[in-house]
Amino acid sequence: MAATSEVLKVISRSTFDLQPVLETLTENAVRLCRAEMGSIYRFDGERLNHALSYNAPRELVEFLDRNPITPGRYSVAARAALERRTIHVPDVLADPDFTFGAAQLETVRTVLGVPMIRGDDLLGVFTIRNSKVQPFTDKQIELVTTFADQAVIAIENVRLFQELQARTQELGRSVGELRALGEVGQAVSSTLDLETVLTRIVSHAVQLSGTDGGAVYEY
Repeated sequence: MAATSEVLKVISRSTFDLQPVLETLTENAVRLCRAEMGSIYRFDGERLNHALSYNAPRELVEFLDRNPITPGRYSVAARAALERRTIHVPDVLADPDFTFGAAQLETVRTVLGVPMIRGDDLLGVFTIRNSKVQPFTDKQIELVTTFADQAVIAIENVRLFQELQARTQELGRSVGELRALGEVGQAVSSTLDLETVLTRIVSHAVQLSGTDGGAVYEY
């Protein structure tokens, strides 16, 4: 319960900073499930990209960074992504489909992979693993599933925040453009001096387009 409270606290404090949330989720999943290592992969629509690992050797982290995982049956993460369901392999040496190259850099026997899904969209895969044959219990699998759901919420919060920021910037630009058009209209209606009107138009055109200068040519 204390660890779960810690996770929720980090999520509430880091609503728009995704990395510490995912790191806390992974660390707590590993500790509470008595696993040795854990990783999170983010799905880009085609491949799983390594986002982070907890308690993994540097050589393994570098290997995972260099080798995105395509959905398939050759690893637990790939299989969880392919089948969109939790995959629990008590002993990968007894699984003829398991051929993942990272096994050469770590001793791995028991692996659990939980897909991170929002609606119909795959966002990634949450994995924990042991170097000994030590299957995870139903309670531990349920706990990792809960952490995977929390990761989905954190990712979704960041996505919504980024969309809000983009929309706010877009509205700000729209308001600036309307204000500039209003000032141009005011200049046109308040003076018959053509040079004043054209100068006002060019200055606002330069400002709104972010260019260094502008000019009007009379034909």
